[in-house]
Amino acid sequence: MHNQITITPTELVVSPAGLDCLWALKGAIRVPWRHVTGIFRDQGAFKEHKGLRLPGTAIPGLYYAGSFFYDGQRRFYNVRRNTPIVVITLINEGY
Repeated sequence: MHNQITITPTELVVSPAGLDCLWALKGAIRVPWRHVTGIFRDQGAFKEHKGLRLPGTAIPGLYYAGSFFYDGQRRFYNVRRNTPIVVITLINEGY
């Protein structure tokens, strides 16, 4: 699992790399900096309930990639068990 992160003066771009792009069924996610409210590491994010997978890949307890809908929010995951997890929180965005 890995993501390509590109930082520009106006936006943050997160792109699943390699086969993760296929499993996540998602290309680049582009977010203006004014919509980013936080970036932090959170190993607990792997264990939280993901919700309904729309579309993506889920191998429970091992790997989650793609879009998930839970508690009225759409979220994007590209995470594996026992790997570092970075959480990016957004406002006024689709994810």
